[in-house]
Amino acid sequence: GQYARWLKTGASHMGAWMHALMRWLSSMLAHEEETSKTLVLVRHSESTHNVSDVHAHGDTGMDESLFDAQLTPTGEQQAAALAERFEMERIELVLVSPLSRAIQTYLGAFPPGGRRAHAAPRVEVCPLAREHLTDSCDIGSAPAELQARFPSLDFSGLHPVWWYVDDETSTTDARDSRLRYAQFGLIEPEPQFIARVDAFAAELRRRPERRIAVFGHSDFFNALLERHLRTPNRWLANGEVLEVALPPIGASGRVDDRDFSHGHAHAAAG
Repeated sequence: GQYARWLKTGASHMGAWMHALMRWLSSMLAHEEETSKTLVLVRHSESTHNVSDVHAHGDTGMDESLFDAQLTPTGEQQAAALAERFEMERIELVLVSPLSRAIQTYLGAFPPGGRRAHAAPRVEVCPLAREHLTDSCDIGSAPAELQARFPSLDFSGLHPVWWYVDDETSTTDARDSRLRYAQFGLIEPEPQFIARVDAFAAELRRRPERRIAVFGHSDFFNALLERHLRTPNRWLANGEVLEVALPPIGASGRVDDRDFSHGHAHAAAG
């Protein structure tokens, strides 16, 4: 009798403990669902810079067509195929880099008059999401030029020169960046790039939307994934889509000031 009573009491305590554990796990899962966000990262489709010979012979900036590189016909097909991807469903907000190849990729995924046009997400041009400036294709176009080429988007929030420039380069004349790149080269310093990636992650966490698509670039996404999404050494291919959870602040992966030399496997023209 005593042994049976002991077993009954132990089972009762175990049941209560298991019930409490399940309640705790449920609350933790609910909290994670409430506080984490889903990011849909989309690297731009194939651009003219991706298929140029600069990777073999160096980017001298002498080929004017490679500045703010456009999509190739293959890239346009890749972008159009994104419109059928299930990851594009239920997007609440799109953040798109102001570089033309990212904008063209976004317009392929969410074409005006397409099947999602009736429920199109809000879209914002986001200069924080531009590529790490290391090549001529990472030097952009003036806002007025972008507005003329892509009238469905709003570029009014961009500075005249919204990409990195050094102290010797004009902050108002977009053309000057191209001339100086050809003459002297122009590379965004690693600490400034990393600070921008971290500022972008903070902006994502600040936003109320829970499912956000970002149309951007290989180097930028690699740094974002390593610093904030616990995914090191991940280089997206042209037109690749990656859906990930952004942990709430305080639960993210390591974020520090180290130089992790991310860019020097450097996927071709991010």
